[in-house]
Order: sequence, then C-alpha cells, then structure tokens
Amino acid sequence: MDNSKVKTFRIKRSPRFNHIGLLFIAILVIFGFIGWSTNSIYKNITEQKRLKRLAEAVDFCDNLFAEKGVIKTETTGESLKDCDDRLSQIDNSEGEVKTLHEKVEASMKYLDYVDSMDEWFDEKGIVKSDIDDKDILALESSLKELSETYQSIALKKLNTIKSEHNKLKEAEKSVKNLINAKTNAKRKDYDTAKKLVDELKQEDVKSDLKKSLNDILKTIEEQEKIARERAEKARKEREERQKKIAASWHRLNIAPYYINQYSNGYPNGCEAASLLMALKYKGYARNVSFSSFADSIPSGVDDTSPYEKFYGNMKEYAPKDNLDAYWIAPSALAPYGRQFGATVIDATGWSLDQLANEIKNGNPVVFWTTWDFNNPKGRGKHGVPKNLHVVVLSGYNSYTNDFEFYDPFPGTVNGKHPTITRAHTNTLYNALGKRALIVR
Repeated sequence: MDNSKVKTFRIKRSPRFNHIGLLFIAILVIFGFIGWSTNSIYKNITEQKRLKRLAEAVDFCDNLFAEKGVIKTETTGESLKDCDDRLSQIDNSEGEVKTLHEKVEASMKYLDYVDSMDEWFDEKGIVKSDIDDKDILALESSLKELSETYQSIALKKLNTIKSEHNKLKEAEKSVKNLINAKTNAKRKDYDTAKKLVDELKQEDVKSDLKKSLNDILKTIEEQEKIARERAEKARKEREERQKKIAASWHRLNIAPYYINQYSNGYPNGCEAASLLMALKYKGYARNVSFSSFADSIPSGVDDTSPYEKFYGNMKEYAPKDNLDAYWIAPSALAPYGRQFGATVIDATGWSLDQLANEIKNGNPVVFWTTWDFNNPKGRGKHGVPKNLHVVVLSGYNSYTNDFEFYDPFPGTVNGKHPTITRAHTNTLYNALGKRALIVR
C-alpha cells in the first residue's frame, strides 16, 4: 500500500448552515440594539417623569411662600407637610430641593411657635390673664430658635403679649399699693390706678380690680370729706386770725412825712431824719427842712463823744477805717427835738412793752437798731455795732406782738419796712443797749 497517497477528508460546510449562523448573529445584534434602545428610552421616560414631578413639587412649594422666603398668610402646616412629602419623593438632595427643604423646616418651626403663642390668646384675640413671667421667658427662649426673618415677624406678636402682661402687672400693682396705703390713699394715685384698670382688655381681672377700686374710692372720699372739713375749719380760723390781727394793729402813718436821708445827701443822717419824721408827725417843725435840721446838730470826730454831739459826719459814709459807727446817743439828740416845743423823752432802758404802749397812745418812737435789721456786726470804741442804724417805730400789733418801722435809708417802699417779729426786734434792741426816744 502506498502510504504517500493518503487521502485527506474534509467536512464540507453546507451553504445553508452559514446563512443560519449569520442570521442568528444578526438577530442577536438586533435584539441587543432593541434592548439598549428600550432601556435608554425607559431611562429617558423615567427622567422626564422625575423632572415633571420635581417641577410640580417646586411649583407647589413655591406657591406656599411669599417674598424673602416667608410663608404666605394662608399657608398651613398641612400644606408645608405636603410640600415636604413631595420633595422627599424626588431624588435630588442638592440645589432647589435642598433650599426648599430648609425653608419648609424653618417655616414649620415658625408655625409651631405661633401655635404656642396663640395658646395665650382667647377666642377674642385678647391675651389671657393667667400668663406669668415664666411663660414670657419660655416664649422668649423659643423665639431664639427661629430664623432671623421669622424672629422679626414673631416678635411683633410676642411684644403684644408682653405689653398686655405688663399692663396687667402694673394695674394690679397700683391697686395693691392703694390697698396697702389704706386711709392714706391719695386721689391722684387712685385716678392713675383707675386709668390703668380701665385700659385692661382682660375682663376677669378688670372686674375684680374695679371692685377693689370701688372700696378704695369710698375710703378716699371719706378722707377727702374729713380733709375738706379740716381745711374749712383752718380757713375760718385763718380768717378769724387775720381779722384779729388787722383789728390789733396800732399804726402811725409816717408816710406823709417820710424823709430819705440818702437822697437828701446825708448817708449817715438816720438819727436826724428819724427824729424829724417823728416831730412832723406830731405836728412840730412842719416847715423845717431836713438839711437845716441836720446841720443844726453839731458834729465832729476828734475828741467828740456821741453822748454830747454827733460823732462823725452825717454827709459821709461810715468811717474809712471801719473802726466805729457814726452816730449820736438819744440823750444828746433829744434837746434838738425839744427846741420845737415837743416833749422828747430819752427812753433808753425802757422795755418793748413800754414802747408799744407809746405807739398805742399815738406817739412815735425813734429806735436804735441795725441796718436792715441784720445781726449786729462788731463793736466800735463807743460800744455800738458797726452797722448801727436808727429808724422810726411806728406800728405795734397787740395780737401778734409784731412791730413796724419807717426806715429813712433807701431800699424800702415809701420807707415802710416789712413787719419784724417781736423776738427779732427784742434781740436787736438789747444789742443796741435799749436806746430810744419818745416824741409826744
């Protein structure tokens, strides 16, 4: 056998078999493409639906808010919850959905806070009277948990609660103070309390406080009645006293004979002016001028004694060295009044009652005192205060024991000095050695 001629056997592929394979591959490709296309279409449809739900949710939620991210007045908690549920069904944690979630959360906190405040209002919108300081503090603390925007909105209502609460406290305190004052309660305090109570909106508290105020008013009216009776009694007593005072004055009208020593050029001529006024009042020396009368009284400084003549110069002010006063004693002055026929008595040492009795009898008194009735200042070498002055004692009140004077130095109305009490008159009279002249 010839092995070199071995036959090779090959399987022959059928043309039909090749066509089927190609067809199968084509079918696989087609179905793959169809599957891919279907999946792509499905994904696209799903995304379109999601976007549609997102748009609808956003649109729904946006309608719940006004400007600045604040909910509209008509927006309810249910609407916000519905909005939140819709957003939760959308796979989008960023962007607009996240912002809306935050706005919804802040708004729901605000509505919860408003609900907590509304518990303190009755059906008429009036703050309830049983709210206390602790409740206010709790509301203030919760307010801080809100966003700044909602804080500013909620604060208005909270301030209303606080304002009404403060008015309640103030009204209750004012009534309590009146009750504690008892019979010392004042009408003005009652009026203030009544106004506060009348302005209250809480009828329960208002009614109770008004009852207390009515009781207080009765007490006040009783006290006012007592006060009026006392005031009327005091008024009548004052009127009676004034009548007694007016009826008890013994006055000598020196005014027509008043002499102003200063305007006449004799700043130290008070003794001469006072004596001449007294003389003229009694009808003496009516035609004598002050200057001629004053010049008739001898004066000097060196080796001059006020117990003999006028020490100093009537036309000059007090001595420049201010060591003494320019003056003349009653005993040395009296003779210059007697030259006109008048009875001029040296009353040095007399009591005030004796001088007052002379006034009652219509006799003026030349009175040694101090300038403007001030306290004595120092002592000169002749033993009298440096602010010595001489006036006319012209009035005495037997009821009050007060005295009136005409002052020849300027500064008084028509020379008449305001009333001087007996106590002060007596102090000055004693300080000047009880020096006086009586003109009868």
